[in-house]
Amino acid sequence: MATHLPVLRYRDRLSVTYGKYGEHKEKLKDFLRTYETTEPDYRRHRVHDRKKYRAQMQGIIDGESKVLQFFLDDYEKYEQGDGESAFLEQLLQNTKRNLSLIYQAVDEELEQMKMEEEILLPQYPTAQDLRNFWRKREIKKAIEDGMDAEAAVASYPPEIFRTYEVHLVPPMSPDSELAKKVETLDLRQVRSQCVGSFVKLDGTVTKVDSVKPKTVVAAYVCQTCGAESCQVVSEGLQFMPVTKCGTERCRKARKNQGQMALDARFSKFSSFQQIRVQEPAWQVPEGNVPRSMTCVLEGHNTRKLMPGDCATVAGIYMPERKTGYQGLVEGMVSDCYLEVHYINKHKKGYEDKDVMSQDDLRRLDADRRSGVDMLERLSQSIAPEIYGHEDVKRALLLLLVGGATKTQKDGMKTRGDIHILLMGDPGVAKSQLLRALTKIAPRAVYTTGKGTSGVGLTASVVRDKNTNEMSLDGGALVLADNGVCCIDEFDKMEESDRTAIHEVMEQQTISIAKAGITTQLNARASILAAANPKYGRYDLRKSAMVNMDLPAALLSRFDLQFLILDEQDVDRDRQLARHVLTVHQSGRPPAAHSGDHYSAAIIRSMVAFAKNKEPKMDSDLIDSVVSKYVELRSRERGMRPDQCTNYTTPRTLLAIMRLSQAIARLRFSDRITEADFDEALRLMTASKQSVMRPRGEDDDYLAPPDLNDTKTIILGIIVDMHRKLKRQNPAGNHGIKKEDIKTKIIAQNYSEEDMNECIRLYTALKVLLLGGEDGDIVYVVNERGYEQATQGTE
Repeated sequence: MATHLPVLRYRDRLSVTYGKYGEHKEKLKDFLRTYETTEPDYRRHRVHDRKKYRAQMQGIIDGESKVLQFFLDDYEKYEQGDGESAFLEQLLQNTKRNLSLIYQAVDEELEQMKMEEEILLPQYPTAQDLRNFWRKREIKKAIEDGMDAEAAVASYPPEIFRTYEVHLVPPMSPDSELAKKVETLDLRQVRSQCVGSFVKLDGTVTKVDSVKPKTVVAAYVCQTCGAESCQVVSEGLQFMPVTKCGTERCRKARKNQGQMALDARFSKFSSFQQIRVQEPAWQVPEGNVPRSMTCVLEGHNTRKLMPGDCATVAGIYMPERKTGYQGLVEGMVSDCYLEVHYINKHKKGYEDKDVMSQDDLRRLDADRRSGVDMLERLSQSIAPEIYGHEDVKRALLLLLVGGATKTQKDGMKTRGDIHILLMGDPGVAKSQLLRALTKIAPRAVYTTGKGTSGVGLTASVVRDKNTNEMSLDGGALVLADNGVCCIDEFDKMEESDRTAIHEVMEQQTISIAKAGITTQLNARASILAAANPKYGRYDLRKSAMVNMDLPAALLSRFDLQFLILDEQDVDRDRQLARHVLTVHQSGRPPAAHSGDHYSAAIIRSMVAFAKNKEPKMDSDLIDSVVSKYVELRSRERGMRPDQCTNYTTPRTLLAIMRLSQAIARLRFSDRITEADFDEALRLMTASKQSVMRPRGEDDDYLAPPDLNDTKTIILGIIVDMHRKLKRQNPAGNHGIKKEDIKTKIIAQNYSEEDMNECIRLYTALKVLLLGGEDGDIVYVVNERGYEQATQGTE
């Protein structure tokens, strides 16, 4: 657990404030001049070789760079050789003041290097370089005219001559002593004792304002004497402009001082951007509201973060300075912000937050050596307190891993994220499965359909309180970028809000065109949704589209759709009750299986390792996959539309390929085998059959047809023959001889035994009726019930 920065006493703070600045500045100049890096991958400079900071300053002089990165661990090594670390301690505690000391040292070293190289202007000077050259010439002329040198130099602040920024970089080595002092704090640990110090924290970007120019040095010109005056704007977003000229010449010429006018051409501006960072999900205590902090980006740090990005930021924790009337009424309370110096954007959703112990590594190695099915073991470790749902848990594990995103040469992308829809009766642990997955995934957002709007899922356009401009505020799908977005009560969403998900599920982007803002945000998230039936319990006589009240265009975007029903079975009910009571009594799953489960940290680490693999399919496997896909399509082609409610489409083929890649990743393999494809095909078939499974024979209605349901297919043949007889002779007897039915089904590769089972089942369901002396005549007496069951209409 990260600790707070040490709190200095008042007397210690005084000694820090009035330290030996001259001595520290000389040491800083020596550090910038002489420090040589020992990094093995450092690219040597053509002139300064391994002198890291001389090379950076040379880049500033040549106009190749605008940033000088001051690495704290480099200065720690330098001070260790000197035997003290006084300045580094002061820099961490009173960062803003000591940062100005670094700027002074860099300014003097740059001037010395320019004098050595006799450089007056860069090779390709900018307008700011030309203005600074003119100002230095004015200072030199004033000194030649007899003006005091210090007064002449002080007439222009050093900030107006600077063409660079100093960025403090926190220690990179986690084992150093300095890294223990600059630990990554939780957002809740940044408190009043951290004000003015250098802090580092993790967060998720929730809001990004547009980049605006900020005044660094305001230049004024007197309307009377023409003198130029400069005002440094160091902190805050507001300042009190200078209105009166303060030169001696202007005071002598007139009784009243001359009026000053702001001259934007001679002023200095820098890029300015405000973002809002929210604490990550794993840092939020259960039941608490996530906290957030305003961060200020300036100069070259702007435009580096977007809503939804997860990053480590480090900088100076500063109080917000207010002027004018706001400063008078502010009182004792002040808002704080983070002045960002360092940004480390997490490129992946899975970071190594949990380091596995040696015992866990030995356990995993022993399991792999003993031939344990890791896919089975990992899937059982997801919500072990929930009984059953083996295929669903396996699918959720594959959702965490996902497939590999493919980008073609023409820029077209094929998504690798897997989307799953859980639907069924209430009380079958759908919401608990969603909650369990949010605790495992390092980047997950949980929301409900009724409490979520369209902009809450995608992005909203809000008005900035400081500038009155519009800015983007990322929604749940943007915040879940490279992670998982769990949406409970999916069926309760308004149709207008639900349409916002269509683009996200396939293109994985969010297009915004509101209030003059036109952009695209990344939403590369896997969607796990749970939906309840429209009328309370799932009606198997109706299709999933009717039961869930969801459009077919949205359902087709889910790779897997699992129907979870509360079925009545004596043996299963007994096992379920025993399991639930054991968990309720002991707080953990039954002892027979609890030792086989992995912790959430192990699952996260395994998934993170698996995501590094990008398995590919061998050319030998392509023919087998093609033949199985064609076989699935051919089997469905032989059925009538009312016999197949879930078709195999090219989108289904892509879903099977994503599942195959995820299975191969969990084996840490670079190749997809036929066994991986067969397991993915089995999961796909299981999800289809869960939606189209038949009820028991005691039900008084028909079940939806199954892809492999022979009895339903034979019933369709009998109904077709019955309809043909009705068309030929509407007023006649419409009985069908069994021999005629037998001839018809044998021609379609079905047996007489299949026919007898079909007639026996649907006679009991009062759809068919046997007649004749020996029961060899078949009558269709409930054709309407057959149509209603197979087509899924109300």
